[in-house]
Amino acid sequence: MKNIFTLILALVFSKAIYSQNQPVAEKHLNDSTESEKVSFYSGVGISLGNEITNFKESAYLSIENGLMFHDFYGGIVLGNGDLRLEDKNYFYEIKAGYSFPIGILSGNTFFGYGRYFESSGFIEYGTGISYSCKKVSFGVSYSNWAGNDYITPSITYNW
Repeated sequence: MKNIFTLILALVFSKAIYSQNQPVAEKHLNDSTESEKVSFYSGVGISLGNEITNFKESAYLSIENGLMFHDFYGGIVLGNGDLRLEDKNYFYEIKAGYSFPIGILSGNTFFGYGRYFESSGFIEYGTGISYSCKKVSFGVSYSNWAGNDYITPSITYNW
């Protein structure tokens, strides 16, 4: 797990270092402040847990859809609590966050409340970074979800 996290961070930061010689855009890549329109996004991620005894039990897939306005965003997440795809582990989550520029990257913080369809609720909070290329963003985030730590690489399409 630590090797995967180290590799992901190394790739993101090497891209950031390489891009330091490139002209930096004056406008934040995810900034919607130039217009008063709401923008929409869709994303997919695979979260990798810190208790890796069995990959299928400690990782989960999720799909998120939401809207963004002036760098604040909110969305609905649907997923399964592990990769075994058992009915009892499906969940939904309502998430809100804030995105901010870090040079050519974007940082974000978020908080969410969710519930498994057949059992208890949970809280998620975390932070992440992403790199945008036109309407597609590639990111990685750290979160504490239902009391466990996760690293989540993700791809988001802003439309």
